[in-house]
Amino acid sequence: MTRISYIHGPGKYGIPADEFADRAKEIPQKNFIDYARMTKGEMRLALLHEQLAMLAAYYPEQKEFRKGRDMLKDALNKGIHKVGAFRFGVLGKELQKVARQMTKARKETRPANNKMVFGRSSIQGGGIGDLLVPQLDCESLMPDFSNWEPSQGGNWMDPYYDCLAENEMRMVLNNHLEKSSAHMLYEFVETSSVSPTATVSAKKVFHKTAVSKMNQSTNIDRDLIRLWMRNGVMRENSDQGIGPLHPEESLLIMQNEGYAHDVNDLPGVNGVGSVVAAIVAIIQVIAIAISAIVSLINGIKANNPATAAAFNDLIGVGSSAFGPNGIDWDAPVPGSNGGNGGEGNGGNGTGIIGTEEAILLGAGALGLYYLMD
Repeated sequence: MTRISYIHGPGKYGIPADEFADRAKEIPQKNFIDYARMTKGEMRLALLHEQLAMLAAYYPEQKEFRKGRDMLKDALNKGIHKVGAFRFGVLGKELQKVARQMTKARKETRPANNKMVFGRSSIQGGGIGDLLVPQLDCESLMPDFSNWEPSQGGNWMDPYYDCLAENEMRMVLNNHLEKSSAHMLYEFVETSSVSPTATVSAKKVFHKTAVSKMNQSTNIDRDLIRLWMRNGVMRENSDQGIGPLHPEESLLIMQNEGYAHDVNDLPGVNGVGSVVAAIVAIIQVIAIAISAIVSLINGIKANNPATAAAFNDLIGVGSSAFGPNGIDWDAPVPGSNGGNGGEGNGGNGTGIIGTEEAILLGAGALGLYYLMD
């Protein structure tokens, strides 16, 4: 089994354990993801900005997080779809990943909700500005009835009612999606990272189906829903005091529940976090997600009754049996290697914690490792 021996803490900086206990308080308040005003590319970079903002706050000594955050913020404010390619200059390996995402996003000009970009005359006229935004002004879509003629027809009605519905959906997703993300944590199970049991493998299918239902009912691309969920798991972990651990890191901790060690097996990194404390925190995150997923699905159904049937085949969603659970990892899949390939510096290097590539600057560097997932 892949054994995790620490949570976080780049030892090269000599960060004391008690300082990490306070760092979660520095995570900034989440911004409102105003996808109805965004293109797909803008939404992608806005979500990546949120992710890097969390990592930059928690790991201030790792400058790549701060530089990447600022690159994204600057691009979003200036406008990513203006004529002309981005000019990056010379970038390090990790910031090149951010640059590639920016280049990809620049080409994604369709509306993030696959309907229309509300409240903007042109996506080339500038950036999205402040991410903390007010309600959509649906009244602006109505005609001036003092000059309205019946012959003009009712073409204004569809955009108007779409706008009203979008206002409701924006609130539902911004209020509940992040908090509910851990309920579908096995969406992020990859066999190269952890060794799933038969139970985990079965639940993974259900969790992936749930994410696909979110995609179908919101019209937001699945990979953007998944990215938003990633942010949610990180933020909820931070709220519980263990820092912005990625979903994959949460899964490793769950898998290693019986192997909680505070000592460090890896060179150059001092283990400062308690795996036991992390397990307790992740259990709390999962518990919070149960009520959040119920509110999320009920909100989606109420706002878009036509999609309500999409969730009918998700048997047990909103229950502890549907969500992730520590006991799901009790028995390995028959014939599996038990996941021992990533322990320490040994094995075949396929475990997340065991690969040197993932431990670029200490465990916190997993942020950029998974940022481009």
